[in-house]
Amino acid sequence: MNMLRWIHLSDIHFSGNEGYAIKRMRDTILEKIGQVSKGKQFDMAFITGDLAYQGGAYDSNLKKFIETLMEVLGISSDELFMIPGNHDLDRSQLRTLIIDGTRKEDFKFEEDTIGQLQNSFKKYKTFYKTIINIQNNNIIK
Repeated sequence: MNMLRWIHLSDIHFSGNEGYAIKRMRDTILEKIGQVSKGKQFDMAFITGDLAYQGGAYDSNLKKFIETLMEVLGISSDELFMIPGNHDLDRSQLRTLIIDGTRKEDFKFEEDTIGQLQNSFKKYKTFYKTIINIQNNNIIK
């Protein structure tokens, strides 16, 4: 019987100004995943929500963490699935007003409203495109 092996991570919460203890914890997570994956092929990884803390640090440290995760698992960017969470957006007064407005009876979304809500994920989308464009030949397979 064929077996599908996958890993699921969430709530990484990079903020860009973590201290030594948080950085060490993330390194330890990667080390433990490496130990678990030794000699075993993973097919895919899921990162579901809250890569950054409150729309924060989509920086080289987060990129390096994800690249290292892919390397440890032996997966390509095509086998990595990332989904944003509530911390992966920029919060603003306009967003709050739009969300509050949706609670009114008979509310209907207009295209501009949807566009404004989607714009809150701009940093996440830019980071996501960076990750999925990682050259697959740089990843151990």
